[in-house]
Formats: sequence, structure tokens, C-alpha cells
Amino acid sequence: MKSQNSKLEQVTAEEWATCIKVLQLAGENPAAVPYLDTLARLGTKLYKFARKQRRRLNKQHSRDSDRAVRESS
Repeated sequence: MKSQNSKLEQVTAEEWATCIKVLQLAGENPAAVPYLDTLARLGTKLYKFARKQRRRLNKQHSRDSDRAVRESS
């Protein structure tokens, strides 16, 4: 996992901006995307990761809130 993070750290702000711009344009006109299957697959992978992370954070927040209520009683 460490090698993946170091690769991401090498991506410049300009490259991230270009990536976001391309994704926005692809979302507006998917029929014009030459690698739609690949882009859709990667988008799904990112969405699933974000969904799992969001659920994990919500569970942690709920546990922390419950713990705070128990400790204050």
C-alpha cells in the first residue's frame, strides 16, 4: 500500500485539476468518451471505496457519540 501512496504523492495539483476536468466533461457527455468502459470501471471502484469509507466514519462517529453519552451518565 505504501507504493500506491507514494505514486499518488507524485501527482501534481495541475494533474489533479486536469483529471477532475476530464471527469466532469465525461459526466456531461458520456457518449463522447473513448474509454468509457475503463472510466466507468475506475469510477465504480472509487465510488465503492468512498462509500465504505463514509460508512466506516459514520460508524466511528456513532460509537464515539455513544461512548460520550455513557461516560457523561
